[in-house]
Amino acid sequence: MSNILSSKTLRFAVDAHSFEPFNDSLTNKAPQLWAANTTRVEVGIFLGPPAVDNRLDIPGSEIASMTLEVRATATSEGALMAATTADFDPTLNLESWLDGSKQHAVFDFTAAETNLAFGKYLVSLKAITVAGAVITLGGSTFEVKASGAGLADDPPENPGAAISLAEADARYAPLGEGAPGADGADGADGAAGADGADGADGADGAAGADGANGADGSAGATGATGPTGTAGAAGAAGAAGAAGATGAAGTNGTNGAAGATGATGPAGAADPAPFNAGNLSGTVTFDRANGQVQKAALVGAMTLNPPASGTEGKLLKLWLTASGSDQALDLSSILTPSDSGVSFPKTLTSGKRYIVLLQYDGSTWMLVSLVGGY
Repeated sequence: MSNILSSKTLRFAVDAHSFEPFNDSLTNKAPQLWAANTTRVEVGIFLGPPAVDNRLDIPGSEIASMTLEVRATATSEGALMAATTADFDPTLNLESWLDGSKQHAVFDFTAAETNLAFGKYLVSLKAITVAGAVITLGGSTFEVKASGAGLADDPPENPGAAISLAEADARYAPLGEGAPGADGADGADGAAGADGADGADGADGAAGADGANGADGSAGATGATGPTGTAGAAGAAGAAGAAGATGAAGTNGTNGAAGATGATGPAGAADPAPFNAGNLSGTVTFDRANGQVQKAALVGAMTLNPPASGTEGKLLKLWLTASGSDQALDLSSILTPSDSGVSFPKTLTSGKRYIVLLQYDGSTWMLVSLVGGY
């Protein structure tokens, strides 16, 4: 706020969280204005009473512009005074607000704009966000006082040359005095008088109810130990102790006579016939659950996957016969000995049988042998 008196200045600290009317910070009263006076309105936006930690962060609030309006009533359609600004000072802090050197925004009004009939109006401050939302930041009553500085209309044109006194007497003396004219309209009310002195303080109110009891104090120190009492009577005998350890074993007795030979047990089951997997080609996965010995006819090239259902140490013997023509056998998915002379894929001669023996080590199927040409 400048120290040069170039216009009437009003300064509003607007609490955007409150619905209470804001005051003019320079007078700490509701805003007042002399009619037809050039006026500057300085505004600071706060989120609560003005304090160091609650001024509005203008850049972070996405406010695009602010508008200050004065209306006759809350329901009036048009504003009697209005100004909009998008020029904000984000460096405002509590110190610069209180010393009057900075504000968030300034609204300037000309004498013509403030030339309102004296009386009370409503003033409001609104923000428009970058998204186009309208937010009312605060409002208050606004009183315009008569200053005698209203803007007058242009004077009427000169009706013509003046007449002389003799001409006036000759023209109007015969008419005599006319009847008294009607009373003129009442003049405007004078300015409000100063506030009266504060009344005497009222009598003291009744004493409030007693407050709640305070918390218990900490425990006092432990007292001295008392003298030792007389010894009590002897207690009952305790329970019997646990049994002792077992003694050493005695000497073995003489062996008895041999018993009679038992009957011969039943004969074991015969080995099952080899499982026939049929005609095969392509990628094949044998299942160890179908038996230890399995056979198949290769009707095309075959790639052998690691068999299913293996347990550690289990063997799987495959009888493979090339059918129709020579067929290729690929065991690249099976672990083969590093010193084996066999390379894969291996060609199986048409009509010949080849025996492939595999064994499972608990994690991998290994090639034990591959012989053929039978």
